[in-house]
Amino acid sequence: PIEIADGLSVSNLVFSLEPGAAVSGTVDAWAGEPISDCYLDLSDAEGRRRFFTRSNSNGVYRLGGIPAGTYYLGTDSTGRYVDEWYVDVVLLTQTNPVADGALPLVLGDDTTLVLHDFILREGGSISGTIRGPTLDPLAHCFVDLYRDARYVDWTVTDSNGVYRIDTLPSGTWYLRTDNADGLVNEWYRDTYIFHRGQPDQDGATPVVLSADEDREGIDLELGLGGDIEGSVRTVAGSPLPGIFIDFYDHAGRFYDYAVTDTAGSYHLELMPPGTWYVGTDSFGAYWDRWFKNVVRDAYDAPLSDGATPILLEAATVLVGIDLALGLQPEDQVVLVPTHEGILEWMAESNQAYQVQRAEGPMRDTWINAPSGTTELE
Repeated sequence: PIEIADGLSVSNLVFSLEPGAAVSGTVDAWAGEPISDCYLDLSDAEGRRRFFTRSNSNGVYRLGGIPAGTYYLGTDSTGRYVDEWYVDVVLLTQTNPVADGALPLVLGDDTTLVLHDFILREGGSISGTIRGPTLDPLAHCFVDLYRDARYVDWTVTDSNGVYRIDTLPSGTWYLRTDNADGLVNEWYRDTYIFHRGQPDQDGATPVVLSADEDREGIDLELGLGGDIEGSVRTVAGSPLPGIFIDFYDHAGRFYDYAVTDTAGSYHLELMPPGTWYVGTDSFGAYWDRWFKNVVRDAYDAPLSDGATPILLEAATVLVGIDLALGLQPEDQVVLVPTHEGILEWMAESNQAYQVQRAEGPMRDTWINAPSGTTELE
């Protein structure tokens, strides 16, 4: 801070500046003409923009006065072209140059780098229409775009149910819906969503896009889902509140869960039609079961346990999926601290837990992992 009192002046404020590094080059379109007013961002490894400039009318840019360090250089053509990281790497996410495969630039105190030119394409597009069960267009339906198994972009349908995503690089793309109309979301094409962010595991149909190609007619038709309802009680008939109910899909993969209310009832809605497996998770307080009293022995393996399949049809509410549990005998538990975590005692269920708390993709769920297992939700 520089303090200035009444009637006094401050002098001899000397700045001693060191020469900085510089990066320069040109930005051109694939057809050969220069691209003006294209931003050039110099970011750190976390994608935070540290310095930026813009190309002039000849497509020339220069960034000077840069402190020594490691940086990543990328274009931002404000949606006119497919942006790139240096060197020749498609820019998928502004905030993750390392994941995109960008080449780091290591700059010394007075390094001057004259880089190769950026040559940008206009890119291709994917468009289509989203409709509901009666083939009426769905307005304001979100469409999420994945490149391979990585989420990249999104758009929303207009009043006619039409969507379009432009300036896309060539490659393999997957699309899925995210609607607020109570319909079952799908991957393109006609593939229900069981594993969020993993289109290849769900069997989604890829959309292969060539350079500057426009793919039209990538349409999706969404249908109605179904609900599964039931209750959990003790073998003596008393309702069991706070019991987790796990739902597994036709391939035996975990899908979602519900929790019983004070009356021991549970309800999961808007589920894709098909074959399901339902099992309890009492966190060790009771002998857990799959539907129709099948022992839940291999925790995440309904198929190997011989769990009873439940067939859910579209636009139906399947009721009476009830389960009855018996108490486990109390055993002495010895708590052993480890360097990997803290063991906690849950008196109400007579169980020890090695707690691993992790903020997951949905950013709203914390999980307590039983000893010997790791669960991220």
